[in-house]
Amino acid sequence: MIFDVIDFPEYNSLTAIILYVFAFFSTVQLFYYWFFFRKMAFYKPKKQLEFYPKVSVVICAHNEYQNIKEFLPLVLEQDYPHFEVILVNDDSDDNSEFLMIDFKAKYPHFKIVNTNRSVTFIRGKKFPLSVGIKTAIHPIVLLTDADCYPASKNWIKEMVAGYQNENIEFSLGYGRYEKRKGFLNLLVRFDTVHTALQYFSAA
Repeated sequence: MIFDVIDFPEYNSLTAIILYVFAFFSTVQLFYYWFFFRKMAFYKPKKQLEFYPKVSVVICAHNEYQNIKEFLPLVLEQDYPHFEVILVNDDSDDNSEFLMIDFKAKYPHFKIVNTNRSVTFIRGKKFPLSVGIKTAIHPIVLLTDADCYPASKNWIKEMVAGYQNENIEFSLGYGRYEKRKGFLNLLVRFDTVHTALQYFSAA
């Protein structure tokens, strides 16, 4: 059986155009990755602290009983000589306050600040966060969330290490998602890493 080969000029031209467009945007993307992400790739942070400035860790919480119970001790027991932990209880009604009082009795460097949503027109995280920052007595303020926990007992040291340079005004951290089963978790973790790469490289 013999088959005739039929040539379609329009189809070949369209294929070539698509390939050229794909190659162009791929080149642009690779250039973007190299130009911006190379700063992060070749960055060498300082590991050894030359001095230990005093730090205030500020956490805002609204109905975060379980997270406070699990994660707050990991923050309070950091291996750092001079730090305080300020937890802003943003009008919680899940018995978080009683749990905080128990922690207060155990950890002298732990402070509790209560806010009442009924007496403020500001909603969201900005108001309790500003209250916590104003309560801080140390020159460096380290912010984290109630549903986050430090990767190790050296978390504060690693975050403060960037301040060894006098020209540094702030230090950025990376909060990764826990690895769990499922494609959605994989997608969220990839998006988190990609976003962190962008703001780290820009910084």
